[in-house]
Amino acid sequence: MSTTPVLSIRGLSLEFPVWQGALHALEDVTIEINAGEIVGIVGESGCGKSVTAMATMRLLPEAAYKVTSGALSLLGHDMLAATETELRHIRGSGAAMIFQEPLTALNPTRRIGTLMTEVIRAHRKIGKKEAQAHAVKLLKSMRIADAEAVMNRYSFELSGGMRQRIVIALAFANDPKIVIADEPTTALDVTVQRQVLTLLQNRARDVGAAVMLITHDLGVVSEYTDRVYVMYAGKVVETGPTASVLTKPCHPYTHALLAAGPDQVAPGEALASIPGTLPDLREDIPGCRFADRCAYAQELCRTTPPPMRQDAGGQSYACWIEEEAQA
Repeated sequence: MSTTPVLSIRGLSLEFPVWQGALHALEDVTIEINAGEIVGIVGESGCGKSVTAMATMRLLPEAAYKVTSGALSLLGHDMLAATETELRHIRGSGAAMIFQEPLTALNPTRRIGTLMTEVIRAHRKIGKKEAQAHAVKLLKSMRIADAEAVMNRYSFELSGGMRQRIVIALAFANDPKIVIADEPTTALDVTVQRQVLTLLQNRARDVGAAVMLITHDLGVVSEYTDRVYVMYAGKVVETGPTASVLTKPCHPYTHALLAAGPDQVAPGEALASIPGTLPDLREDIPGCRFADRCAYAQELCRTTPPPMRQDAGGQSYACWIEEEAQA
C-alpha cells in the first residue's frame, strides 16, 4: 500500500456566512487517506461529515462558504486553488462521489445506458459502442444480471438498491483513485444495504481505489472500514484503526456513540441517548465542543481546546481527560 496519501486535509477550517456572523462548520480538520484504504467518517447529523466530503471535491457553492485556514490536497492537486478545468479533470476521473439518494443523482429523463456512456466518454477517448460495452461490463460487476436490459431503462423504473448499484458502477467508470461515498445506503433496507456496501468494498479492493465512507452507522464502520475518524461539531475528536477505536474508544463522544448502539441493550429496552444537543456553531466555543454533553467535563474543558494526543496503539483523540478516568 502506498504511503503517499491520495487525500490530505490539513487543519481545514471552513465557515458559511450567515446573518450577522458566520457558522463555523469545520474547525482544524485533519484527515488522510492512503491508496487502497477504506476510511470511515462517523458522527451525528450536523457534525460536518458531508461538508468535509463536499469541500474535498469542491462541490460547495463557491460564494456560499469561506476557507479560513488549512490545506486540501486530492491526488496531488491543491483543491483550494484548482481551476474549473482542473476540477473537471479530477472529478469523475481521478476522484468520484456517490451521493446518499441515487434517484436525485440519476437524470430521470435519460436512459441508464445513455447516462453511463456519456460519463465514460467524457473522460475516455473511445467510441459509443466501446463505451456501451464498458457500461454493460460495469453493471455486471455490480451483480446486475440483466445488464443489457437495464441499459434501456430509466432510473424511476428501478428499485432503490438497483439505482445505488448503478451509481456505484458510474463512480468506478473511469478507474478513480478515490471514491467518496456520502451515506450511500441510508435509504435502503438492511439486507440490500449489506449487499451494496459489499459490492462497493469488493470493487474498491479489485481496482485498488481508496474510499472515504461517510456514515452515522457504527456497524457499517466496523464491518467495512480499515480506519475511522470520529467527528463532532465540525472537529475530528478521535481517529485510529477501526477495530481499536470501536473496542477501546478514548474520547467520551466515541464512548457515548457506542453506548447508544442498538446492540448495547436487550430486546424491548429503551435505547441509550446522548443528552443535550450540538452546540450553536455560530458562536465562538472557547473549549471542547462536546463539554456541555460530556459526563467527565472539567472547567479546563470549557475554557481551552484540548490538544490531539496519541496513545501507544496509534489512536489519536482530542480530550483533556485521561482514558482511565473515563472507564
